Amino acid sequence: MNRTARFGFVAVWLVVALAALVLHVFWKVNADFLGVVETRTHKMGAREAGRVRQVAVALGDAVAANQLLAVMDTSDLDTERQWVVAELKGLEASLDADRIRYSLEYERMRMQGDASQAGLVERRAAAQAKKAELAAVNAEIARLSAAERSGLGRSRDLNDLQIRRDALAQFVREVASTRADPASRARTAAPRGASDADSVVLSMLGDRFQHVSELKLRLQSLDERIERRRILSPCAGHVVVVNAMPGDDVEGFAPILTVEEPVAAFIDVYIPETSDYTPRAGQRVRVYPHRSGAADAHGTVVFIDPGYSAIPQRLAFRNMVYWARKFRVRLDDGHSLMPGEAAKVEMTDETFDFAAAAAAERPVAQPAAPRVASPTATPVTLGPSEIHVPDSLRARSRFEPSGIVWLADIDRFLIASDDTSRDRPEHAPWLFLMDRQGTVEPEPIVLAGAEALNDLEAIAQDPDGMLYLVSSQSPSRKGNRPASRRQIYQVRRDGRDFRVVGQVDLVDVLTRSMDASQRKDLGLEEGADPDSPPFEIEAAAWYRGALLLGLKSPRPRDGALLWRLDTPNRLFQDHVLRPGQLSLAARVDLRTSDGRPAAFSDLAVDAGGTLFALSTVPDPSAAGQEGGLHRLVSPKPGILQSTLLRSYPGLKPEGLGVLPDGRFTLVFDGDDTPPFLFLSTEMNGR
Repeated sequence: MNRTARFGFVAVWLVVALAALVLHVFWKVNADFLGVVETRTHKMGAREAGRVRQVAVALGDAVAANQLLAVMDTSDLDTERQWVVAELKGLEASLDADRIRYSLEYERMRMQGDASQAGLVERRAAAQAKKAELAAVNAEIARLSAAERSGLGRSRDLNDLQIRRDALAQFVREVASTRADPASRARTAAPRGASDADSVVLSMLGDRFQHVSELKLRLQSLDERIERRRILSPCAGHVVVVNAMPGDDVEGFAPILTVEEPVAAFIDVYIPETSDYTPRAGQRVRVYPHRSGAADAHGTVVFIDPGYSAIPQRLAFRNMVYWARKFRVRLDDGHSLMPGEAAKVEMTDETFDFAAAAAAERPVAQPAAPRVASPTATPVTLGPSEIHVPDSLRARSRFEPSGIVWLADIDRFLIASDDTSRDRPEHAPWLFLMDRQGTVEPEPIVLAGAEALNDLEAIAQDPDGMLYLVSSQSPSRKGNRPASRRQIYQVRRDGRDFRVVGQVDLVDVLTRSMDASQRKDLGLEEGADPDSPPFEIEAAAWYRGALLLGLKSPRPRDGALLWRLDTPNRLFQDHVLRPGQLSLAARVDLRTSDGRPAAFSDLAVDAGGTLFALSTVPDPSAAGQEGGLHRLVSPKPGILQSTLLRSYPGLKPEGLGVLPDGRFTLVFDGDDTPPFLFLSTEMNGR
């Protein structure tokens, strides 16, 4: 081999080695992987088997959340319901007539008893007279008998007097036996008073009332079964599959329609097991769609699968499915990626700093209206405006809104108030209903089964419709901490009827079930009274199968306290907290726009499962009050990071409600400056 050939050979290998080195470095620093954009599809069917009566949408139709999609045939249930309603109406109508009839019958029996008693009194008077007469007859008989014994002869009146004496003695004995007979006295004695009459009549109608209750339960069961044969859209999106048509017979829970959400929030990326590349939580990525002309997207790594799994079939090379490690990327808002499409993902050296991003999103303080602070949300402000409280209600109630939840079936907000009635008795068991426009109904809702509602601060509703009303648990301004301020109520609702089905004194069960070290794990420090640790609850929401409780105080330096109460039903049944049932879910660093520590004032969860919080400043004396609306995200278990979306200088937001269309409604406590404000906003993009 000549010199030129050797030089060329060496040069080729040097180029190959240099190229390999460059490729190696590029692969290690800017690794490219394949991913698939998530597809959010919802397969929906009726919860009972039957025949499809109506399909209200067609393939490709756009639908809104809670829109009616299909209805199963309910003719059998409708017929049974009509029969039950007719029987119930007839029975309730006859109840009034029976109540009057039994009242009259009872009154007749009582009058008979009174007459019997009157006759007995007359007999007693007659008996007294007969006794006197008997004594006189006995005396006359004794005189005549003495005369006969003296030899004066027998009087012809003596026999008549003896017969008369025997008759009088028999009468007196009969009257005496009647007075001594307890059964006779019980038969003639009758209850007195209206309450006695009502009790007797109710006992006579007991079987009727039981039948009415059974019919009402049956009617409720029929309504629930009819509702199970209706299919509602769980979200906004498009109908992508229709599996059944009117007249088709389907099994229970068999998919009839499929709705797909139009916007994806995540892309799942796969690292082949042959690669030793390890992504980092918070690492930024660039996403390149395979579609020509499609815009690139960006995102942040939020979850890394700890193990390996098979890749989707669509990413297989020549139908060979390999194993890979998966990680999830949250896509930045505004991307144009389509659900389900494959894309190439490039890893970058940038890292997303959650704390810095939250600080950057905080707006500069302004003196007046609420401000939008987050670049990832496009809110539309529809307020603020005054809540209209009718004069008749304002005269009866102080109405200081403190908690709010949306009731879809009656198209109203349910509102709890710090204070309820103005007149005695104080703390009337009242709740309030308000429409979408902020008009409060003039008549408060009376909560059955509750004697008083004192300082209610939050309302939460679970997926089954059970409501939880939470009192503040804090001492009053006078330093008192009565039992009425320490309650959590479990409330069952039937339309506009609200009834307490469970009630627990949280301070009591907490001190009985937890020692000082366990209470310290919750973030509580012992106060002057070791049996009553000081804390104040202001917020509540049902989130991922548990009841979340947000505290206003204490507010430690490392964040506002958020408690998680698992299986609340067991607490209401046993009145004991089991180990681990009440735990510290997170310490959330809520802050105002100028960096001051804030605490919870309410919690809410939107249809997509995102958790939002309202905040206020626990001690606003120095720089003034400032409310805030925050989005809470969990990059990993046990951690909730807060992003300030809006701030409300000088205002104190107390309640956060979510409408089915994604619109938020906030209520503000005006303290001593009525009227109170509400603000509706729409969050486009999360």
